[in-house]
Amino acid sequence: MCAAVTSSRAAQTRAKPNRVMYRRGFAESGVDPASIRTLDDLPRLPLLDRRAVMAAPRDFAVQPLRLMWPSRSSGTSGQPITVYRTPGSSAFEQAALQRQWGWFGLPRDARRVVLRGSSIAVDRGVLTHEIPGDHQLLVSSFHPTPEALPEILRAIRAFRPHAVEGWTSSLTLLAARLRDAGERLPVQAVITSSETISTLQRELMSAVFQAPIVDHYGQTERVAMASNCEAGGYHVFPDYGIVELLPMADGRAEIVGTPLHNWGFPLLRYRTGDFVGPAPSGPCPCGRAFPRLGAVAGRSEDAFVASDGRLIPLPSEGITQRLHELGNRLATGIRQVTTDLGVADHLQIRGRASNLVFATLDPDGKPSQPYRTLLLRQLLTGGIIGPSFVVSAALTNTDIDHTIDVVAHACTVYKKALDAGDPTPWMGGRPVKPVFRRYV
Repeated sequence: MCAAVTSSRAAQTRAKPNRVMYRRGFAESGVDPASIRTLDDLPRLPLLDRRAVMAAPRDFAVQPLRLMWPSRSSGTSGQPITVYRTPGSSAFEQAALQRQWGWFGLPRDARRVVLRGSSIAVDRGVLTHEIPGDHQLLVSSFHPTPEALPEILRAIRAFRPHAVEGWTSSLTLLAARLRDAGERLPVQAVITSSETISTLQRELMSAVFQAPIVDHYGQTERVAMASNCEAGGYHVFPDYGIVELLPMADGRAEIVGTPLHNWGFPLLRYRTGDFVGPAPSGPCPCGRAFPRLGAVAGRSEDAFVASDGRLIPLPSEGITQRLHELGNRLATGIRQVTTDLGVADHLQIRGRASNLVFATLDPDGKPSQPYRTLLLRQLLTGGIIGPSFVVSAALTNTDIDHTIDVVAHACTVYKKALDAGDPTPWMGGRPVKPVFRRYV
């Protein structure tokens, strides 16, 4: 705690005389930086908004830019940001990560396959590129296609990695390709960051890579870090940055960070725009004394803005899982009613649970637009617009059950048309026709 206060005061000392940005902020808030002597005093400093750094990043540098290097976010939130880092800051970042990796038995020189949006396939004309000095094998995040998978897999196995590391989306894509090819890639750990992880993603990666998920929370700005332990909980690293939790009206809290390592670019009380839920109570089963942190529950950009200016948060994870749950419920229900009503061979549900379509077949088992017209008309009569059965995360189980009931009624009419050998009396008009437009 004393080290945190000392580092924080050093950052304030550097910030005050060197930059107008901080001098103005201290003056407007009526705070003398010298009066900040304990962590309890820190909230007296003004909060720093992301937009201020985006607008003028150089105004926050307190060391010559030639002694640092710029780092830019990927802009996945729609708002890319540029910051500057010192060599010491980057060394501290790596040390903090290696400490966490050690919790899972990884050596300090762990060999890692890295998928983080590398453009090596474009820059070098290759799918993989080894960096021996950093024990990394870079793999293009944009080219794990079924055609390229054998070459990528040969390079990875020849590299003999301890771990795979990267964006959750990139690692999930690689894991899906390997699963579809009937392959497994056992490693000691799956190192993730930068994105939240859904339950389905976690299960897929764990199954294909046969290793625990080693996740850490951080930002391009590097103002705070938290990492999960073997027990699954997240711990704040207080020697990396001072973390404050700014309460929000919806029960979540925004992470506010003050870094203790990047003295060339001090960001005091920086609002990250990242939200967390409540932290678990009591000590962590892992036995470590690092403060516990709740699950990261989305960014400030992951929200709708209401007419009165309130942020209405979107679900931070589980959307894909929810789509599959709803789709499976719908597919199971429809298959059951088509079987019960004797039309299962003529009304078939196809596709993945989250992207269901249906085929309408005539008495001879051939695709039929007239029978499709009959079904669509019956669905409309029941209040369902159903050119397909693609579900939405906004639907409820009640909505799905109502759809199944409407399909059941439509199936009774479909069965009558099959028995009659002619759907015309129930079509209500001409059969629907697919339309193909030519674009020049």
